[in-house]
Amino acid sequence: MLIDLRSAAADVLRRAGEGDTARSAVTSSMRQQPVHDEPRDGYQTPRVWRGFFATNLAMAMGMGIFALMGVATFAPLVVADLGLSRTQLGSLATVGFAVAAATSGPAGRLVDAVRGRRMMYSVFAVGALAVAAMAAAQSLVWLWVAAAMCGASQAVANVVTNQLVAEHIPHGQQGVLIGVKQSGPPIAQAFIGFALPPLALLIGWRGAVSTGVAIGLVGLVATRLIVPDVERKIAAVARSAGAAGDPMVRRFAVYACTVALSIQPVLTYVPLFAFERVGLSPTVAGMTAGVIGAAGIVARIGWGRLTEHRDDPLQALTVLSFVSFLALGLIVASQYVGQWSLWLGLLAFGGSAMAATAVIMLAVVRTAGSERAGRASGVVIRGLFLGGLAGPIAFGAIVDNTQSYTLAWGAVAVVLLVQGALTVTWRRHPQAVPAPERIH
Repeated sequence: MLIDLRSAAADVLRRAGEGDTARSAVTSSMRQQPVHDEPRDGYQTPRVWRGFFATNLAMAMGMGIFALMGVATFAPLVVADLGLSRTQLGSLATVGFAVAAATSGPAGRLVDAVRGRRMMYSVFAVGALAVAAMAAAQSLVWLWVAAAMCGASQAVANVVTNQLVAEHIPHGQQGVLIGVKQSGPPIAQAFIGFALPPLALLIGWRGAVSTGVAIGLVGLVATRLIVPDVERKIAAVARSAGAAGDPMVRRFAVYACTVALSIQPVLTYVPLFAFERVGLSPTVAGMTAGVIGAAGIVARIGWGRLTEHRDDPLQALTVLSFVSFLALGLIVASQYVGQWSLWLGLLAFGGSAMAATAVIMLAVVRTAGSERAGRASGVVIRGLFLGGLAGPIAFGAIVDNTQSYTLAWGAVAVVLLVQGALTVTWRRHPQAVPAPERIH
């Protein structure tokens, strides 16, 4: 299997480039590091390698959020163990997203210049350290330190995975692969939400969260075996500077900000909401994040595939915004009509709101190409993380000061309505939509 994976990766390097990049000196050991061009349209990457490649990217995306999602899932236990308020619990996500927002721009520039494999190593290493620190934390300060490391891992994971897709996967194969790699976070949420609460009954919440360290180590080994190790062209890196100025990239960044403003409060607080207002046990309440994650996995792959063959990504984003609004209504209603509304709302929310990032990232990769994918992704990811920075702590502050979840959910609903209104407005200006001839 080791030889097969390396041989497949070498085949990608040999056949996807042109001219001097397609040289037979690239062997299965990949000891020589050729300069790599963007793959030609119509080139078919080896199916087996592509599957392992997508899985490795999804692992990186999941590693970036593991620590924060672990604490959110065990929110009732963490709050009781460390004596945290709801606002302090929300501050963990705020710290993580603040660091991610601050580092996403530099990460984008770095990813465009440094070998992707090395950047993937940093994602898994820092993510595993974040998990270990979160599990061992005895005070809010140490939780903040762990959240900061988690934010750095998230920032690099998002931009490096986009750049690797643009660099190694040709148009026509990117949609499903981006859907799979964007499914990394909901897969992690599903694993954390379904597997860890029962495990916590045996070894406590700290021991359950610590399983993320092992996942990080597996990711490091997988990266070594699967991801091609190639140099970036200096000239290509220099030409990538204009990515931040692309009008569609800026608009995707704004939309991404509203996505995080709406999603992160749900992911952070729905377990606590289910425990305090709907009446679920801590174990069952922890599984609410898993339901969102499971629905998000299917949604991101499905919408990625669908968007690959559509000219207008804003159309898909408009639909997702308004379905998310209706799903949130079901979640809010559950405190009055019963838990059936909660579970239905979680499935609908995961199937809509969670899919938005797959649509955005595919559009960014197609708009920017491999030469600018890192910087363009950095711009969009900064918007995503700025939304994540404000959303959870604002939600927690509203609940703490009003003792009402309904008002806090109402604020999220307003964000979703604004999000949908933005896409409708942008669709009335066709020149802002990346038509196929401009994105290929």
